[in-house]
Amino acid sequence: MAFTMINQTDAARPNVLHNTKVRAVAVFQSFVTWNTSRKSRLILANLNDRTLEDIGLTR
Repeated sequence: MAFTMINQTDAARPNVLHNTKVRAVAVFQSFVTWNTSRKSRLILANLNDRTLEDIGLTR
């Protein structure tokens, strides 16, 4: 039975790049989610009580 050495640094580079891209996408998606909810809260905060009642919400 023969064993061969595999150069693992060549295989690791695309994997590291892929992991970095996955993390970057996750951070971006988290930011988009946070920003969307922030904008929704700002819009709702600026509505008066009558408008909130019209859309079925209360403070």
